[in-house]
Amino acid sequence: MRRIYHLLQQAERPLFLHVNIRWHRSALNGLFLALSIIGGAVFSLTFSLLSRIYFGLHYPSDTLAGAMLGSSTAMLVGLWI
Repeated sequence: MRRIYHLLQQAERPLFLHVNIRWHRSALNGLFLALSIIGGAVFSLTFSLLSRIYFGLHYPSDTLAGAMLGSSTAMLVGLWI
């Protein structure tokens, strides 16, 4: 009798519940990883650009043009791939 009761309880639960929880967890981990990589890249690029302006190696317009050229090239390569 206990075994039948136990099987009926398990049958009422959705079978996909544990799959969805794992899927959401892995999706969130991927999102946080991507955001941390992008945030680190933005921080390092901003620091690099500001330091070049501060030490007088480049004019602000040069660094802005380089950043725009680099980001547009990256977007075009991303669309091409």
